[in-house]
Amino acid sequence: MDVLDQLMQEDDNPRGRASKFVSGNSLEEAAAAEQRRLEIKAQKWPIGRQEAGILHLIQSKTLFQRLKLPDPRWVDGAPRWDVAESRVKAAYEEMKKCCHPEWAFHPKRDRGYVLLREAFDTLSDANGKLDEYVRTVAEQIREREAIINSARASGPEGGASGSSAAPALLSGGGRAAVASAAAADAAELEEQLANKRKRLVEERMRRSQQSKLGEAAGPQRPGIVGTAGGGAYGGSRAAALTAADDDDDDDDDSGYVARKAKAALAKPKKRRVGML
Repeated sequence: MDVLDQLMQEDDNPRGRASKFVSGNSLEEAAAAEQRRLEIKAQKWPIGRQEAGILHLIQSKTLFQRLKLPDPRWVDGAPRWDVAESRVKAAYEEMKKCCHPEWAFHPKRDRGYVLLREAFDTLSDANGKLDEYVRTVAEQIREREAIINSARASGPEGGASGSSAAPALLSGGGRAAVASAAAADAAELEEQLANKRKRLVEERMRRSQQSKLGEAAGPQRPGIVGTAGGGAYGGSRAAALTAADDDDDDDDDSGYVARKAKAALAKPKKRRVGML
């Protein structure tokens, strides 16, 4: 097999997905590609760090945040972003380790690399959009800071009407009210869940007790059979005790008759066996 084909099919990542090394069209370019492959292998990020980098690129709100560079500011009536081109290049070289085809083997690397290239091409002014983008972001930041400063100046009770109503919602008092309401809702929900769990436990215990009583009672038969410790005797005895509890005060206000019946049932009757 040709050396170039070997380099193109080289696969050293733990997930079995080949990285897209650019091998070149000559032996010198192939040797340079092999040297680059070894350097990349020594500095390659693990899969978890690659995923975190790609997630950062997806969640970033501005191109500056994608490369972890400071946002522009509005100074003296004009937008300003003082970041050297070398710093932009270094930020790109660091972030490409999470999604560049030669460096990464994460399944979402292509999506991350598109976002990274967009940020680098704009902030390095390769596409001629740097000045316009700096002005746009700087204006957005200035407007957001103006709203926050206005909300702080109005206080928790100010700005209840007109154009200052929105900043009032961002004030300290508004945030405290929202947090308090959220905490109250969470406490109420937790109390409801606790009551529900308590009812479930009580229902489970009640059913368990009923099941145990049913097993102890056994088959119900009329009357009491005089066999000590028998299942039928135990069931009849339990039924008689329940009847005695229900009729506790039928014959005497003091409950004497019911207590006497319970005492009689407490001892099993002995059957006399005659001589044959």
